[in-house]
Amino acid sequence: MNRCRMIEAVVLFSFCFWGPRLLCETLSDRQRFDLFQKEIIRKLDNREEIREVYLREHLKPLLEKCIRNNVYFRQDRPDVTLSISDFLTKNVGNHPNPYFVFSISYYMSSKVFRESPLEVKRTAVARLLKICLDDDYRQFHRYIMNLIVYFCCDSSMLDSGEIRVLLCGLVEKGLANHVDEFFCFRSILLLLWIDKECIPKPLVSSLRAEADKCDKFTIFISNTVPFASTVVLASIGNRKDLTKFLNFMHDNGKCLEIEVCEYLFPFASLVRTKETIMLLKEYLNSDAEEDKGEDVLRRYVGHASLAAYSLYTMLDGFPEPPDGTDGGMTDDYRKKCLAFLSSDSKPNFRKNLNWSIDDSTISRVRYRVFR
Repeated sequence: MNRCRMIEAVVLFSFCFWGPRLLCETLSDRQRFDLFQKEIIRKLDNREEIREVYLREHLKPLLEKCIRNNVYFRQDRPDVTLSISDFLTKNVGNHPNPYFVFSISYYMSSKVFRESPLEVKRTAVARLLKICLDDDYRQFHRYIMNLIVYFCCDSSMLDSGEIRVLLCGLVEKGLANHVDEFFCFRSILLLLWIDKECIPKPLVSSLRAEADKCDKFTIFISNTVPFASTVVLASIGNRKDLTKFLNFMHDNGKCLEIEVCEYLFPFASLVRTKETIMLLKEYLNSDAEEDKGEDVLRRYVGHASLAAYSLYTMLDGFPEPPDGTDGGMTDDYRKKCLAFLSSDSKPNFRKNLNWSIDDSTISRVRYRVFR
């Protein structure tokens, strides 16, 4: 009798321990995700905080499998197969999606995304731009724009038919509403990564109206819509705005203060004209530098080094800044830069303006533009 009870106890224990696990293994990814969502809703209804550690434990395995299986923004069998879109709903139950940011960030920063075919990346960017046009997702718009800036700033990625239409529509909407000036500022600058001939004339007129409001540059207004509009128009060859931008780059023929150059020169690498090259070349001859302190990674900042960073970002073949963390301008590097600009060969702008590459100098310039 006791032996029978022992056997029953062992069987019961085995079922309690292995039963849920065996049951879980029989579920489809869709069913597992539905169970996860129900638990999330329960937690939110009870006003429990959804911590990242919880998402990493319970959501990450499903997300990783979805990414690993190359299921992006499509669903072959919606009842069984998950796609990235399933993780990006605006609401979960009656609550804003608490794992939207975690999911899209994990996907965009993954090795799978970085090594995906170009068309897959374009599909992702198009999906994100559509979300940015949806007011119901407003709380996620800034974060999405950050992801596009850091992972998709590549002419080959952004310069496609659907993306051009979506981006121009996003800018037009931002200029009309001015709901989020910082978000609008960034989306305007993304126009620099598409074929300028594809910018609709009505949108150019809207940019023109904004650019007319910009009559000076200071480090406190550099992230405004009128200034971004000026940069875009100057880059597509509008003489009025190019002249205005060139005037920003000097103080009645004198060098600007180094702090102003630190904020302005990165935009010169976007305007990309021979006139901006010549002005930056003049700054290469300056010996003025500021010591930012020994605890700063790039300790020395000066006219010449800042000009070199921007020239390196815009010109194909420009001498790469030397290794080292102090950031100062050496005589040897200055000579290489001036020799490059004085050579008989005509400087060529980088054909693919790719700010997503792993390059510390370009990343530094990108940070100053999109901060």
